[in-house]
Amino acid sequence: MPYRKNAELTLFLSVVLFICAFPASTLAADVSVATEWLHTEYRETSTTGQTLNREDGGLPGLALQSRWRLRPALSAGLTASYHQGEVDYSGRTQTGRALETRTRTRFQEAGAWLGYRLPPEVVNLTLRGGILFRQWDRNIEATGSTIALESRYRWWTPEISVQLNHSLGRGQSFRIRAGVFRTTAVETRIDLTALGAGKTTLEPEGDYGQRYLVAWSMPATETLELSVYAYFERAAFASSDPVRLSTGSTIFSVSEPDSTRWRRGIGIGFSF
Repeated sequence: MPYRKNAELTLFLSVVLFICAFPASTLAADVSVATEWLHTEYRETSTTGQTLNREDGGLPGLALQSRWRLRPALSAGLTASYHQGEVDYSGRTQTGRALETRTRTRFQEAGAWLGYRLPPEVVNLTLRGGILFRQWDRNIEATGSTIALESRYRWWTPEISVQLNHSLGRGQSFRIRAGVFRTTAVETRIDLTALGAGKTTLEPEGDYGQRYLVAWSMPATETLELSVYAYFERAAFASSDPVRLSTGSTIFSVSEPDSTRWRRGIGIGFSF
């Protein structure tokens, strides 16, 4: 898949602008804005299951959503989120020496979903299907004996989920959602310019993942609704085929190993 510079400004900002531009549409049920704290953990493993490196840390972020009620039982929405900060990195160099440093990290995602609410007299469930585009910019900082390494991961995640809706009275509600998705069209762009090998693109294989969400909402004012939520997600990626590179004097190969990413987040926001 071809790599396009600054592609995040195309899809991510387009979704954000669309969410902000149409909150007053006659079909719009609400627009929500939330602040989040995301704890992310990433681990690369060898073919024998040995941990090659690991990243762990918390990132502040912002999440937006616009939801439209198309029919009494049918709704649709757009979502976008942004998280940025630094996390701890621990691993080993190519020579096997232990390495401890920091990684500057940025996550962006934008997507759309469609939901169908089953008749409440039968069961209070909503079936949802959606797709997300995700981008992860990763910059492992240099140390006294190693150079910095920049990489960009991009992929799509089609997802299906089921949501339990429960009314608590006085306008309060409680939701539990469980979903399964697959990482697909994965692309990793690695910058090896500092080594004289330029930039290269790897294509790890996608795999299945799970996502769970618990949310509670209540009226804050006549026009605002307060929501507090927590979520957990696990996503896996299989290794890529190796790519041969040259610095002019040295020929070597690079590949993306098997990896797993965990995300645990909490958020608080308002809908209007």
